[in-house]
Amino acid sequence: MHPELIPLAKDSIHGASFLLRQAADILLRHCHNLDELQRLLQDLPKTQPWMAPLFNLARYVQKSLEPCKAIEEFLAKEAREKEALIQKACRQMNDGERILTHSHSSLVKEVLLQKRVEVFVTESRPKREGVELYRILRKAGIEATLIIDGAAAYLIKECDRVLLGADGVGEFGLVHKIGTYPIALAAKEAGVEVDVLATWARFWPKGFVLAPQPTKPCGEIEPNSRCLNYYFDITPSHLYQLL
Repeated sequence: MHPELIPLAKDSIHGASFLLRQAADILLRHCHNLDELQRLLQDLPKTQPWMAPLFNLARYVQKSLEPCKAIEEFLAKEAREKEALIQKACRQMNDGERILTHSHSSLVKEVLLQKRVEVFVTESRPKREGVELYRILRKAGIEATLIIDGAAAYLIKECDRVLLGADGVGEFGLVHKIGTYPIALAAKEAGVEVDVLATWARFWPKGFVLAPQPTKPCGEIEPNSRCLNYYFDITPSHLYQLL
């Protein structure tokens, strides 16, 4: 793998939006050196193979005759889509709703910061990125409550909706933080709406097949243990709706 992409591959905290910006900055530094750029474009999807924006950025630039311009175009379109999606979500949500969210989606965060709602935030094991979202919401005066992941199904009946981000969406369903699938199942059983925020960059092309998901270090769960530590799961499309 290209040395400049190794930090992206090792990043186990940040979501797709942050990593997309980091990847674009790396590509922009080399967009006038076509040989170096091609090396980066070949390796970029391998850094986080379950995050669609990195795959789509590489694909978009590879198809362009003006790579520097293409990178900027991709980011500009993503920014426009994010803003439109945030505003759409805000229009569809009422003040006073009780929302459950899982992990730390930048799109979800921006929506919640614009509404007067009560939020249940899962801590999101093993890296606990939900804790950071909880702190941001509390600092902004949002009525947020931090819960353990296993409590989500128990509390779902008290919520008006589940609001989620997306690391990728394909024909196979939604790729998001591990634990999303059981939350969506519990929401279906309780008759609670599951809304997913996904910009165009998060959609894999038709027929795309995910690479096998590698397990992460067992030390994140329990030192010197035998474990299966996956970061993502797949939620079938009939369990959620795209906003």
